Order: sequence, then C-alpha cells, then structure tokens
Amino acid sequence: MMNENNRKTLPSTLKKRMNLFNKKSILLFAALMLLLAVSSCKNEYPDSIFNPDETYKPDPVITDVVASNSLVLAGVDTLTIVGKNFSSNVKEDLVYFDGELAQVLSATATSMKVVPPNVPGDSIDIKLNVHGALQFADYSPFRLDSAFVPYLDFGKFDIPYPLTTDADENVYVSMLGKKIIKVSPSREKSDYLTNAFTSKASGMKVGPDGSLFYVNLIQFLIRIPPGGGSNELYATLPGYVTDLDFDADHNIYCAGSGGAIYKVAPDKSVSTVKDSLFTKIVSLRVFNGYVYYAGEYVGNDPNHVKKGVWRNKILPSGISLGETELVFDWVSNFSLDLDINAITFSADGDMYIGTNSPEGIVVVGPSGSYHPLYPNVFRSFFVTDDPVTEVKESSISSFAWGTGTFLYTIRKYTILNKSTNLETNFSVLLRFQMRKFGAPYYGLQ
Repeated sequence: MMNENNRKTLPSTLKKRMNLFNKKSILLFAALMLLLAVSSCKNEYPDSIFNPDETYKPDPVITDVVASNSLVLAGVDTLTIVGKNFSSNVKEDLVYFDGELAQVLSATATSMKVVPPNVPGDSIDIKLNVHGALQFADYSPFRLDSAFVPYLDFGKFDIPYPLTTDADENVYVSMLGKKIIKVSPSREKSDYLTNAFTSKASGMKVGPDGSLFYVNLIQFLIRIPPGGGSNELYATLPGYVTDLDFDADHNIYCAGSGGAIYKVAPDKSVSTVKDSLFTKIVSLRVFNGYVYYAGEYVGNDPNHVKKGVWRNKILPSGISLGETELVFDWVSNFSLDLDINAITFSADGDMYIGTNSPEGIVVVGPSGSYHPLYPNVFRSFFVTDDPVTEVKESSISSFAWGTGTFLYTIRKYTILNKSTNLETNFSVLLRFQMRKFGAPYYGLQ
C-alpha cells in the first residue's frame, strides 16, 4: 500500500524521466537529420591533379657516366652521361649530384655533357629529370675528388711566407717571427726552427742532403742542417737576393733586387752568372736547362716589358748564363697594378704563376696561351656567403710541388666587415690536386 511519502514524490520522479526521454529523442532526431544532410551534400574536394588522359614523356634512364680522367675533380671536369630518353633541349634536363644542380652543357636523346657541382665525395648519388617525365633516373655511387683543400689554417697572428717540401712530403713554411714550421703528411704541425737568422725567409728550398736553404732580401744564403733546430751562414752573396733554386749539378742560383743572378757551387764558391738585368726579381725556378725568373723591370728603357717572366739558358761552361729571353709579358695580358708573386712548372712544361689577380693562379702553356687554374671552384673561394663581409684582397704567394701530383701554395687574404669597416688578415696553406707531376726538382735528387 502506498504511503504518504510515496504519493508526494511520484509525480516529480515521473516528470524527470519524461524530460530525459524528450531530450534523448530530440538528440536522436537531430543526429538523423545531420546524417541525411551530410549524405545529400555534393563533394566539394578539388579535382585530382592526375589526368589519366595526359601523355607523359618516357622516364629517363642512366646507363653510364663517363669521365676523361680516372680521378674526377668536382666542379672542374666535364662528364658524359649515357642513357636514353633525354631531352636535346638542355633547359629541360636537370641533373643533380647529391641534391646539388649540375651545369648541362649539351644533350641529345642518349647522352649529355655536364659539369658536376663542387660536391666531392666517394658515394655520390646522381639523379636526372627530364621536363615532362614522371620519374627521375638514378645512378650511384659515383666519386668526385676535391680540386683543392685547405691543408692548414694559420691563426690571425701567424703570417706565413715561402714554403718548400722534402722527399717525404713534409711541408716547411717560414713564419714571421724567426720561425720555420714543419707540416707532416698527416697535417701535424711542429716547430722546425725557432731562432732563424732573419725575421722570415723570402725564398726557401730543400737541399740534396735534406738541409733547408733560405734567403731573405739580404746578401746571405743560410743553411739549416737536417733535423732542424739550428742554422748557419752558408755563403755571402754580392747583392740582395729574394729566391733560390738548384740545378742538376746542385749549384744554387740566387737572385733578387740586386738585378743579377748569382751561382753558389757545391764547394760554396760564389760567382755572378748574369748581371745588368735591371729587374727586381721576386721568384726563380730552374727548369729544362734554363733559369726562369719573374719580376718587375726597374731600368730606363721605355720599350722594355715592365712585368713578366724571363729566362736565361744554363751554358755548359757554367761561367755565365745565355741571353735573356722573354717568356711571358704580364702587363700585356693582365695589368701593371697586379703582381706576380711566384712561379713554378709541371713536368709537361706548363708554367704556374701565383698572383693577386682574381684568377689566383694563371697557367701558361708552352705556346704562351694561358688560362686560370680551376676557375669554377677556385674563383668562388675568393668570395663569402655572408652579406656583411667581403674578400677585399687575396693573393697566392708561394709554390712547392710534392713528390706526387699535389701542388702546395700559400694564400693570403683580407676580410672586410662592412658593418664595422674593420679588416682582418688570414692565411691558409692549400693543397691542389694537379693530376700530373711537377717539373724535376734537383734539390731532392
């Protein structure tokens, strides 16, 4: 039997249940209406970019990559890519070496000539795309070597001058502050001499017994015995000298601002073998029976070449040198404001000129024609990616061939900070891969 309390609470409970039922019904009805609305809506998605009726070019295929040299230099050599389905329009061919775009020089349907970017590596992935084709051609691995590498960075307060190499590929560098350092083939640096007679050297060569010989704008030829640590006066010369080199008989030829060429024989006797040159000589090299020298003419003849490279034949008598011959007129090809700092030769007769010109290193062939060394990669070394800085000055100041195909040189440069207008000097020892040998160096023979 229902009590008094039940009669009072029943209407309220029933009312709540009815309200809950009504809410659920409304929600269910709304959900059904939404479902009907969605199912009846038109698809507003964008049209597919794939067109089944579109005609695409056949995908390119790479079957081979051919180089004219077994050692391929990044950014330097021209490669031939062989395959099929290429475009004869070079603008439609895109070739990438590890993601970096190559320069396409020419193309046919089955081959193309390209210059790879400066991305050296031993497992490079080459990809090729033709405009209008869907897929890339892929070829790997491929090896590219560096045309040159920074071999040793000098500190901001370290100022290097000439360098030379020995039979074990050690590199010796004269530093401002009466010091000569030794850089091993593993690039370990050590002090070879810390008490040089002069503040620095202007020319330095390794001698037949492993001694180092150096000069520095004065009248003395100085010798450092094998192993370093000390130096001694080897010969006193009639005039000031800047550079030196050995001939096949181990005579040492020296020249400089004195306007003459001197010869120091193995018995240390000194003679003048050419005088009245009226030339401030900055670099000297013995090659193929001649003494070559570079410098600036300081005489009074208005018709004389102002800057250049000359040579004199080494005569059998050994008493004097032959007549002076002009090898390369620097001013006619470049500018009087630009300098020749150093010269050297390869075994095949090319002459290399280190300079402060934008070319950095100029290669002069036996016929007299010339071109910059590795312009695609070496010229880019003379700029910076930082918009606040720029390379204001840069020069190649010294050369030394190793026993193989490496050429070592010193690069000096100045970085200008355009926001502060401050200049900072830097120097670096560079090693170039020349893929050929240097001319015979008689100091090592």
